[in-house]
Amino acid sequence: MFEMATGGLDTLPGSYSAETKKWKQAHSQARYVIFEYIMQNQKSKIIDVEMKRKEGKIVDYFVTIDKEMMATEGWELVKKLL
Repeated sequence: MFEMATGGLDTLPGSYSAETKKWKQAHSQARYVIFEYIMQNQKSKIIDVEMKRKEGKIVDYFVTIDKEMMATEGWELVKKLL
């Protein structure tokens, strides 16, 4: 479960083209959808993303994931999604 959620971010740079706005790999898109769904529907802080911006653009980000919450609440959210 943890790997599915983090995989959505890990593969993002090589799996999504910002120019064409298309995914290169379907499995990477699925992992990103799971990550995004958990982010939008979490009641606890399962995933926390801190973005650093410079001149309005994201230059870096830091992701914190609570593994215990991912195994409980996160798993329930994924079951609901699928």
